[in-house]
Amino acid sequence: AEVKSRLFSRVEVIGGRGSALGQFNKPRSVALDLEDNLYVVDMTGRVQKFSPRGEFLTSWRMPETDVGKPKGMCTDTRGNIVVVEPHYQRVNHFAPDGALVEQWGRAITNGGSLVLPRAVAINSRGEAFLSEYTTVDRVQGFSAEGRLPFACCGTTGDRDGQFSRPEGLAFGPDDRLYVAD
Repeated sequence: AEVKSRLFSRVEVIGGRGSALGQFNKPRSVALDLEDNLYVVDMTGRVQKFSPRGEFLTSWRMPETDVGKPKGMCTDTRGNIVVVEPHYQRVNHFAPDGALVEQWGRAITNGGSLVLPRAVAINSRGEAFLSEYTTVDRVQGFSAEGRLPFACCGTTGDRDGQFSRPEGLAFGPDDRLYVAD
């Protein structure tokens, strides 16, 4: 389609509404891998993979969806697809073919450190940063090895260093973390 944009030279629409392969039911997050394949997670608890040309390649389901649906996603430094499950207070790392290679996180009420995580971003060192909100409005950093919390920032509010429902996270090329709330 022809686009009049200062940022994009073209727009391509893939999929449509539905539950069949290549279709979406309320898409929640997207991520690109190093080969420009597109991953989409939707409210069915399904992750779908598309080629750079928009062709459906494969899909897989999240481990559980009874309590809630997946939300944020990104890629990690190993090329895995990382998907957050807010209501299970955990983070899943899937190989590009959908095999689960790592799962971590626990609810703070169960001796863990997560409260309804919403988004995830991985820096160049493999450290994971999660945004959270409900009883807290914060961003936490977790080590690449062992996934131990090592940083926490933010409180509830609208001033510098405060958040109101932090949701989107991304790292710039200089490893600076950007937070959208």
